[in-house]
Amino acid sequence: MKKCGVYLLVNAISNKNYVGSSTRLSQRISEHLSLLKKGKHYNFLIHKDANLYGVKNFFSYTFVYVSYKNEVYNFINIKY
Repeated sequence: MKKCGVYLLVNAISNKNYVGSSTRLSQRISEHLSLLKKGKHYNFLIHKDANLYGVKNFFSYTFVYVSYKNEVYNFINIKY
């Protein structure tokens, strides 16, 4: 079963992070790390940090699982 949710991709050295959401969490996180290892990540800032600090210094953390796609979008669109 595919898990939906919101995740954080963190650079352990600089503490910079990227918040993302997906309806297929494990596959999406794997895609990020695979693109970083290949040097082809589409996000320039993440790509730059991976080149500077190494992909091994990135980790992911899933901080909310939801059961439906709409809940992901409702969660990340909360206004403060």
